[in-house]
Amino acid sequence: WPEILAEDGYMPRQFSFRGDRLAYSWGIVLLAGIAFALLVLFNGDTHLSMSSFGSRGHLPGQFVQPRGLALDGSSPQRLYVMDSYNERVEVFDKAGRYLSSFGSKGTLPGQFRGNNTRGLAIDRVHGWVFVVDITANAVDKFGLAGNFLQTIGQGSLASVPSPPGTFVQGGREDAIDGVGHLWVGDMPNFRVQVFDGSTGGSLFV
Repeated sequence: WPEILAEDGYMPRQFSFRGDRLAYSWGIVLLAGIAFALLVLFNGDTHLSMSSFGSRGHLPGQFVQPRGLALDGSSPQRLYVMDSYNERVEVFDKAGRYLSSFGSKGTLPGQFRGNNTRGLAIDRVHGWVFVVDITANAVDKFGLAGNFLQTIGQGSLASVPSPPGTFVQGGREDAIDGVGHLWVGDMPNFRVQVFDGSTGGSLFV
């Protein structure tokens, strides 16, 4: 028994690695009691989710493999969801009500090459939406209304790793930092690429 007990002889030894308090059984009981009191005080119901919306399909407000999503900086805020297999971005209010959508399948500027779009990020300061289009080896940049603005990045025939600013089999997730830089997870190249969100130019990898 000593080899599986903590210093106080109650809890498994692993808890004591984080400090004696975690291995003290009465502390666990106290935490459980506080949690129960909070549930009673605030009429907590552990069986209810906050909300959900959407269903499988091709109609407005429906999804087929929703992936990236982000809130914009408007007031009230709107939720943008990358509906990958429907080749579109859908826009909802925070109550889940469908507002609009943009994008379609194709090879023209602002269209998605295939149903393998992934990340979606929003620059709340400038009102730009960035969508990673894996098949096109690029990131498409839109205004909040869905107007196409720019293509960032391009494909490369070079072997991995490809030159900065290029993708082999596309990027993955993306994010915007506080100074407007676009960060893109470039999985096939085992790296993260950083672009200027305004000009689209490659900054570093």
